[in-house]
Amino acid sequence: MARELSHRSAINSNGFWAVARHLRVKYGQRLNPNWPQTRRMHVMNCGGTTAESFEEQPHALEWIISDNFCVAPRQWPEAMLGAFRYRLIPSPFEFGHIHLRKHVPFVASDQAYFDYIYLGLYCYGMPVRLIARHFSIDEKDVHAGMHRSMGAMFDKSAFVVWATGTDFRRAKMLPQMWHACTARSPGGRGKFLQTLQTDIFSFGIDTLSSWVNSPLILSYLIYSTPKQPRDGLYLYCRYLDRKRL
Repeated sequence: MARELSHRSAINSNGFWAVARHLRVKYGQRLNPNWPQTRRMHVMNCGGTTAESFEEQPHALEWIISDNFCVAPRQWPEAMLGAFRYRLIPSPFEFGHIHLRKHVPFVASDQAYFDYIYLGLYCYGMPVRLIARHFSIDEKDVHAGMHRSMGAMFDKSAFVVWATGTDFRRAKMLPQMWHACTARSPGGRGKFLQTLQTDIFSFGIDTLSSWVNSPLILSYLIYSTPKQPRDGLYLYCRYLDRKRL
């Protein structure tokens, strides 16, 4: 997201967060005490991008120095209705919090990539109006892109299994689940189960597809397994917070 916000091609994640800290301090905004520490050197040399490059983008700057920066909205806009499947609806915080690894589009020239950027920015608290103005598009196009991106996530088996909220530390594995997946998971059952419990998005794109394509297994995961919070168990972003009541 940082590259699209600054309109600079060379920037890394550490650089972006260091610049965000710098700008919030400069403009008198509070820093979340729960944010990880970043090195000052990243502000001075963050892949060729400086704080000034973000200050040149007024809509990105407005968001970065606002109270909504890195604070997920409590709910999705109405335009997202119909994007979810199987009655599985992760919240903006839950979706924005997780590291999806290879399960996101990375080709910057594809519309799918920008759709995912719109979705991610919304989850990080950037209002749709600012997303639209920053990318010089209509708000309805932002909503349409977010809808497409979330719909595409449900084509990814690991995402669907994650969205069921299954606690694989307590859930029983059906015999059909072992039969379908061990051939796709190097390291045997132990490694496979450990990955389910700790880093589900490190699975390959198709590793869990047989689960999602099986009405028996998918129904079991949705309705009959012990549950856990969708956020926090797997690798997650430590910068994102959620709106409080």
